Order: sequence, then structure tokens, then C-alpha cells
Amino acid sequence: MICKDKEKKALYAIYSLIAEAHNLAIQNIQSKELFNFFDDLEHLPNLLIEENDQTNFFEMCLEGCCVRNKCTYIIDKYRK
Repeated sequence: MICKDKEKKALYAIYSLIAEAHNLAIQNIQSKELFNFFDDLEHLPNLLIEENDQTNFFEMCLEGCCVRNKCTYIIDKYRK
């Protein structure tokens, strides 16, 4: 789980990453790059449903995913 007051922002960040991946697929990005993007993304939803507070770990993973995939506007919006 993550802090209750950050749940909506976290869901929106995950949605935004999925939309970013969709845009990459439309641009015919190399499959290895798209695979790595989804590899970063796929475990984020699980952190939302863990029993223990995973807020800090979620934020660290989200930031890493955004930096590696050149979409830092997503983490910036999450932090506002």
C-alpha cells in the first residue's frame, strides 16, 4: 500500500506511464526499449496493494522509471 493521500496521484502516474508506453509503440520504438519500459512499469501496481507501507519504495521506483524512460514530467506531476 501507499499513503492514502497519494493513492490517486500514484494511479494517475501509472496511467501516464502506460500512455507513454503506448506512444512509444506508435512511434515504432525498438522492441527491446519498449520491453525495458514495461519491465520498469509492471511492478508499480503491486506496490499499491502490498500490506505494508510501500510509499517510499514506490516513489523511488517511479522516479527511476521516469528518468530511465525520459518522461520525468510524470514524476514531477506526482510530486505536486
